[in-house]
Amino acid sequence: MFNDLFGKQPLIVSLDIDAQVEQRIEQLISAGLNSIELLQANASLLKHLRTKHPKLKIGLGNIHTVEQLTDAYHMGFDFMTSPGFYAPLALTANQYHLNYIPGVSSMSDAMAILNLDIHHARPCPGNLELCIMLNKYCPQLKLYPMDIEWEDIEQFLDLPSVAAVGLSNPDHLQMLQIAESIQI
Repeated sequence: MFNDLFGKQPLIVSLDIDAQVEQRIEQLISAGLNSIELLQANASLLKHLRTKHPKLKIGLGNIHTVEQLTDAYHMGFDFMTSPGFYAPLALTANQYHLNYIPGVSSMSDAMAILNLDIHHARPCPGNLELCIMLNKYCPQLKLYPMDIEWEDIEQFLDLPSVAAVGLSNPDHLQMLQIAESIQI
């Protein structure tokens, strides 16, 4: 399910909805990115992007409630993420086979999601120490750490369990670096 969603793309770019969001999305698509994460639900923007870029995978981040999760699914988002672990979200996602990545901030969170047969997690905060620990003790988890600084990306991607890293609201220079790194 997730391999088809992200492919071999090592970055998940998360974007706030602001006046420049469409311009930034166009730049990311031109750079070769095949998935993005919006940090607020916006049905009209989602519909517009679906029409203009039907192959783009669009996720919704910052999910806190079961209602937000199911609304995002019904709006047509391809994947949903939350900054933390909340069992009702995970259980609902499992029940309806949703592409959902729960946040984890501890080994206890990781053990809880593994016991729910979830094998994808979003370390939050996305610090290297937590990812190293999860990589060592929960190697069956695929990790998608969030809010990684550009200069730290390679350290995270060197860990076998890290499938992709999250970069929030990249600036213009980072957008150019993303384009360069994807085309290599």
